[in-house]
Amino acid sequence: MSNGIEIEVKFAAKSATDLLRLPQNLKTLGWDLSDPNDVVMNDYYLDTPDLDLLQSGWTIRLRRASEQSKITLKSLAPCEDGVARREEYEEEINWDGSGSVAFPEDILDGRINDLVGEKTLWLLFQVEQSRTQYISTLNECTAEVSLDAVRWIYNKRSMNGYTAELELVDGSEKDILETQASLLKDFDWKLSNQSKFEVGLDLYNHF
Repeated sequence: MSNGIEIEVKFAAKSATDLLRLPQNLKTLGWDLSDPNDVVMNDYYLDTPDLDLLQSGWTIRLRRASEQSKITLKSLAPCEDGVARREEYEEEINWDGSGSVAFPEDILDGRINDLVGEKTLWLLFQVEQSRTQYISTLNECTAEVSLDAVRWIYNKRSMNGYTAELELVDGSEKDILETQASLLKDFDWKLSNQSKFEVGLDLYNHF
């Protein structure tokens, strides 16, 4: 199981072509980038019928990608100036992506059980993502760069969007914050102050 504080900066993009500006912009700012890795991810956000997790300030994401499945428990701290700092706990699970899934009481060190007890978890909404990913380095900082074409799905309705993220993997967040400022000032990037969960929740609430 992995746990810690997730720190990432988030940007909105108008199109898939717009997303492709980011790797070159980062190189201009001195970042070294790995070869790209493309992955398709299916995310399922879960809660109880009474939305106990949401009311407690948490969300559960079940992710299926590259024939592997993970469950993630995230705090719902809001973005501030395009920077997300969230508590996060993650664990691989045995699930083939079809049908229901049962979680043992001790998964994520019992944190889910502590929040919802024996209540049923059901699907809030689904998020499909086509992601191009890079590992990038600058000075002593390592970050994961993600370019995402996103489709949110709820009750046979859907909406599409594009986001870019720069997530701290190792080192100080100083380089990421300075890069964010340069991308906004010199390359006309726009902040995204909504997480994918918040966009999906809007879709859930309005339909």
